[in-house]
Amino acid sequence: MNARYGIDWEKGFENLTKEDYEKIFVETSKIIEAKHPTELLPGAFYDRGLVYYDRSDYGKAIPDFSSAIQFAFNHPADAYYCRGLAYYSIDKYDNALSDFIEAIKIAPDFENAKSMRDQTIKEQEKQ
Repeated sequence: MNARYGIDWEKGFENLTKEDYEKIFVETSKIIEAKHPTELLPGAFYDRGLVYYDRSDYGKAIPDFSSAIQFAFNHPADAYYCRGLAYYSIDKYDNALSDFIEAIKIAPDFENAKSMRDQTIKEQEKQ
């Protein structure tokens, strides 16, 4: 069991409970606010960004995903993808497309990023 923040991550992020999300938010915020060593910051920013995204608070999710990227998160394609989703959710299609393309450059087999890239292009064509 991967028990980062005392959460069982094996069940997948989509299956976390409201209590799990709150615990993640509290624990990641402590790490970020305490300015813990750099090796902890990328994951903390990414995980807190996921919580903000889940709460539909895209204005806070985007800077956290950006910080995860800035601090060299171990899975940069995921961080670009999630930031792209947040941009897409607020109709910032140019930014979203850029992030989906970056995610694909890093991970060429990232099917969700490819799908969102294509969907974003369709949205841009409607405008």
